[in-house]
Amino acid sequence: MTQQQQREENLSLVRKWAGRRRGFGAIGGASLAFGPVLLSELDHSIYIVDDLLVAILGAAVLILYATLKNRVSLADLQRQTNLFFVRF
Repeated sequence: MTQQQQREENLSLVRKWAGRRRGFGAIGGASLAFGPVLLSELDHSIYIVDDLLVAILGAAVLILYATLKNRVSLADLQRQTNLFFVRF
């Protein structure tokens, strides 16, 4: 395998893992949509717990995504994607 092929393969892996990280960021953003649902379910407090948990997990993923977005090495991207997967 030549050095050019190795570089292209590495770039391909980085793009794949960066795409997965963006996907988890999108899921985290979509999870924040459960926040306003809390207002409609105030009369039954037991129904609030699951929506609140999903909204908090979504916010946590977005905060992690924002703080770790400049790390783009392959090992960092894999670690971040696994961390986001565990959060959800």
